[in-house]
Amino acid sequence: MVEQFPVSDSLHLIHLGIMKRLLTGWKDGNFFKLKTKWCARDIDHVNLFLGKCKLPSEIHRAVRTLDCIAYWKATEYRTFLHYLSLIILQEVLPADAYHHFLSLFCSVTICYSPKYNHLLRLTKEMLEYFVENYKNFYGADYITSNVHNLLHVADEVERFGPLPTFDAYPFENKLFLIKKMLRHGNKPLSQVAKRLSEQNINSKSLKTKCSYEKPFLSRLSDTEVLNFEHFIISCKERNKYFLSSTDDIIEVLNISINAKKINIQGKKLMGKMLVFEKPLRSSFLNIYKVCEISLEKIDIVLSPDDVNCKLVCIVHGGFLYFIPLLHTL
Repeated sequence: MVEQFPVSDSLHLIHLGIMKRLLTGWKDGNFFKLKTKWCARDIDHVNLFLGKCKLPSEIHRAVRTLDCIAYWKATEYRTFLHYLSLIILQEVLPADAYHHFLSLFCSVTICYSPKYNHLLRLTKEMLEYFVENYKNFYGADYITSNVHNLLHVADEVERFGPLPTFDAYPFENKLFLIKKMLRHGNKPLSQVAKRLSEQNINSKSLKTKCSYEKPFLSRLSDTEVLNFEHFIISCKERNKYFLSSTDDIIEVLNISINAKKINIQGKKLMGKMLVFEKPLRSSFLNIYKVCEISLEKIDIVLSPDDVNCKLVCIVHGGFLYFIPLLHTL
């Protein structure tokens, strides 16, 4: 019975738990050991990085600077962990502490998508390493229940599926919508019931609704937008990169339709490199970087069937970093 109640809710365990504790500890230096404490210059460096990052349309909330960390939402910690941490932390953490963090990053990334199910056994080893060595970087007194519960993540992903299928984000969103239905503090249950009843009546009256078979092409602000089930691709800077079915990084230049066939005209980026090699190669997670100076591009024409997943592109330090948008895998 106990095992049927998962503790691996990524919202509370990982994003508002582990990631928040690490970031505040690095910033404020309130761990037992000060090996990873950031100086004022490190904090300014991280703030500058966060301020210039351009994230795709699917990430609705920008990550604020560390000055506002007390007010960060869970989605900001999620964005930092999955897309920004591996780039900036290598410049503000000691090498051994950074590689220790990478074991957490790789484990959570693997557990976030069914595409990486074949790596779950490795996830258990990496999380055991992270928990076992946590005391060496932050002190034994800071091994809290959240840190211990990381040991159960891989087993629960095997039992219940990827982390997004049983996290608390949908419930938190629904609670927000319910809260907006209340007009005053008297009889809240009756108010919610009436608002839901009104919504059901309105939804029945709107029987005609345009629906398109995805992927389909639309136009937004003089830009062609290719709409998939969970993401969009366009020529705009933050939405123009994707990973092809042959694991090539593609930059979209134009999207057109001819004889009811959608064509994606773009360039294939050559010279992709690994971002890290331990605890496993970044290529296993489809994470790459490309040098801006020696960047070579080859013209290519693809169809929507050739799109594997959308890529988040972060430009930093003369490199273009590409990380898969996790929910599109």
